Amino acid sequence: MQRFLSLDIGKQRTGVALVDDENRVATPLETIAFAPDTKQFIKRIADLIVEWEPKSIIVGLPVDLTGKESVAATQMREVVKGISKHFDQIDFEFVDERLTTAQAEKSLISADFSPEYRKKHRDALAAALIAQTWVDTL
Repeated sequence: MQRFLSLDIGKQRTGVALVDDENRVATPLETIAFAPDTKQFIKRIADLIVEWEPKSIIVGLPVDLTGKESVAATQMREVVKGISKHFDQIDFEFVDERLTTAQAEKSLISADFSPEYRKKHRDALAAALIAQTWVDTL
């Protein structure tokens, strides 16, 4: 059984998604409402790793519209480096996250969800979109 987690790391929140055991579908799991430089964030990631036992973690890589890594990408790579210190048995894979949050927001608006619901679930849906991009390349 090979599971994969996906993260859409942001400054205030991080979306989390799970890729199913057959590597076909990515599903939003939750939004971590802690900044990535906090102990609570690392603890929640640790809890998710224990619970789901992922082979790898797919991380959205912020790039600009030309495909070049943005300043946010450098900051995000530092966050991942900090996470990986605690979980050296986990591989981290990076996927272009261009426009996934906007796409998630658009999907939630078209489904007529309230602004409060969208804020709570947008990042997890973006993480699922990042993971699905990765799944579709397999």
